[in-house]
Formats: sequence, structure tokens, C-alpha cells
Amino acid sequence: MTSFLEILSQIFGWIYTTSWSLSFYPQPLLNFRRKSTSGTTIDFPVINVLGFLAYFTSNTAFLYSPAIREQYALRNHGLTPTVEFNDLVFAGHAVILSVLTYTQFFPWIWGFDKKGRNGNGATISKGIMGIFIGCITGVIVTAIIVGLSPREDVRRGWAWIDVVGLALHL
Repeated sequence: MTSFLEILSQIFGWIYTTSWSLSFYPQPLLNFRRKSTSGTTIDFPVINVLGFLAYFTSNTAFLYSPAIREQYALRNHGLTPTVEFNDLVFAGHAVILSVLTYTQFFPWIWGFDKKGRNGNGATISKGIMGIFIGCITGVIVTAIIVGLSPREDVRRGWAWIDVVGLALHL
């Protein structure tokens, strides 16, 4: 029964990967066909590049890092991460298509019409720029704190991050 469920999980995983991956194509194809990004915003591909790059990095770590897999198992009653290869493929594809869509806002790359408030191209909104910079700053600050802190028990160390994460989701 276990192997049947594993096979079913793999099938649904690849269906998910294919379906979501196909959803990335209409906007860049429309932009290319019209030779313009008019009617769309640069904010979405900008935040997608950041988000999917983080997702790709996370999936890569959970799939291929023995240290991270071991720490995950220690904190989760011996269970291993459920990340599969199709998750990594989806994330990598999402990064590529998000970057491609983002580059379409630069007229000198694609030769599209110039749009935006300044006439030189699209402008990222202050809100998205704030989120982007805040995320990068948060990662850097966390990396510095982790790098400077003594090694703690994997099961209990940094447990407060789970509490903060849970609070943010409420």
C-alpha cells in the first residue's frame, strides 16, 4: 500500500508541477506578442523573482543538504522533509520564467515600448520595494545572528522562530 501511495504522490506532484508551470506562460507570451508590457505591472515579477528564488533555495536545501535533513528529522520526530524533485523543478522553472517576465520591462533588452511614470520604463512601487528590501535585510540579519551565535541543541535552539512564524500566520 505504501508504494501505491508513493507512486500516487509522485503522479500528483508532477501534475501539480506541470499545471503551475504552465500558468507562468500567458503573460510573457502576451507581452512578446504585443511588444509591450502595457497593462501589467512590474511589481508582480519583481516579488515573484524574490519569492521563487527563496523557494528554490529552500527546496534545494531540504532535498540535498544532509545537515538540514538531519536537523529537520531531529526537530520532527525522525520524519524527513517531504520535498521531492518535482518541487525543485517547479521552483527552478518559476525563477526562470519570473526573471524572463521581469526582463521584459527593460526596453533595451526586448525592444518593447517604454512605459512608466518617468518615460524610461516601469517603476517598482514603494510598497513592493519596501517588502523586497525588508526580506533581503531579514535574511542577512538572521544569517549574521546565526553565524555569531553558539551552536545550540537542534531540537530546541531557535524554537522561538516557530512561534514568531506561527504568530505571523494568524
